[in-house]
Amino acid sequence: MYGLLMKKENAFEACGQPNLPNQKFRKFLATSEVECIKWMIRVLGVFLPGAIASGNDLMERMPVYDQSNITAVENSTMSCIYPYVVRYDSGFAPNPFHGYCTLATCKPYIRQFASVGDWVIGTGSKMNKQENLLVYAMRVTETCDFDTYWLSDRFFAKRPVSNGSRKQRSGDNIYHHSDNDGKWIQEDSYHSHPDPKMRQKHVKRDTKVNRVLTSDNYYYYGGEGPEIPTKFRGEGPCKLTVGRGRRKITKAGHMKQIIAWVGSLPKLGFNGEPYRWRFKDG
Repeated sequence: MYGLLMKKENAFEACGQPNLPNQKFRKFLATSEVECIKWMIRVLGVFLPGAIASGNDLMERMPVYDQSNITAVENSTMSCIYPYVVRYDSGFAPNPFHGYCTLATCKPYIRQFASVGDWVIGTGSKMNKQENLLVYAMRVTETCDFDTYWLSDRFFAKRPVSNGSRKQRSGDNIYHHSDNDGKWIQEDSYHSHPDPKMRQKHVKRDTKVNRVLTSDNYYYYGGEGPEIPTKFRGEGPCKLTVGRGRRKITKAGHMKQIIAWVGSLPKLGFNGEPYRWRFKDG
């Protein structure tokens, strides 16, 4: 019986959804384990004299289920950290302006799987000689699809203005469906051709994950970021400077160290201009 229940629990884990069983279900699992042991002791008692007596002593010494442990288990699985290298820090991806840090283009893997409560941390690139510096860290506070993002009054200022200031040209609110044929529209932006025409390569890559990550709890430093502590550099399970490839940090102890460091940074919000703004064509 308990084995069947655990198979159900493991099925949730295998699907990448460890949080689906709620607290009551986890409590039921733990309670069922105790009941199964009691049942086995009673069965053994039929064949082995004294088994019930010794079994009762064993049950008295069994730990009581503590519901407070659920929160610790679920918190450790509910959130994680997605580190990656920001190769082109232009204020476009991420876009740290107008009170929100948003990731609406590029990084389809992160945009697909990062959930509310997760952290996305971008580090400087070796190409820009910024590899040990923090570009930004954002705790995801909201997600939405492209059409919702486009129509939202809160994010209207993130629509790009091709002849505007650098901040306006960096707008990442660029995708929405056409009212006529339902096809994707890509606004004139850093991801379109100068003509302007849609750049299909970017349209295909960006829109294959119809999801935008937004945050009002973020630290953005651009090209003026603080140095990442030595223990978070290089390779390893607790490292932020990861180079190319997909990674996420899930161990509670590692996350605690990293988030404590991020939380010690002096000021939330926008703290420095994008790295590429120091160049004329940035």
